[in-house]
Amino acid sequence: MGWPSREVSPKKAYLTRRVSGADLRRSGVTLIEVLMVVVLLAMAVAIILPQFTGRKHHGDLNTMREDLSRLVEAEQRYFASHGAYTTSFPREQFAPSPGVTITDWTTTPTGWSASASHAGPPSATPNSCHVTVDTSGHTGGYGTPICP
Repeated sequence: MGWPSREVSPKKAYLTRRVSGADLRRSGVTLIEVLMVVVLLAMAVAIILPQFTGRKHHGDLNTMREDLSRLVEAEQRYFASHGAYTTSFPREQFAPSPGVTITDWTTTPTGWSASASHAGPPSATPNSCHVTVDTSGHTGGYGTPICP
């Protein structure tokens, strides 16, 4: 019996093919390519993320405006019944939205004023609104919430 021959049939040639170093270097992804993808993704996030945070802030302002508008309506109903303004309501007559706090709620003989703030992370833009009702006509507005 002799040694097996070194020749390989064409059917089994793919099993014994040797891969050269050049083929190995070309089969993967380079570090530069990975870094470029990471940089492009970071740029996309940097462009998109501020739009979402801006919408959240805009929604908070709308919630505070709505709460102050409902407070104006509740105060007007109370004034129509009692002939004076108040700084407290039972929860069934007026309750602020979740996350909204009514502060600086003061009354005068001719009107009242209140501020609303929204709980959340501090932002570069103000996170509060104010409303003033002055029936004497000297200062303030008539129940229009102002959110700077």
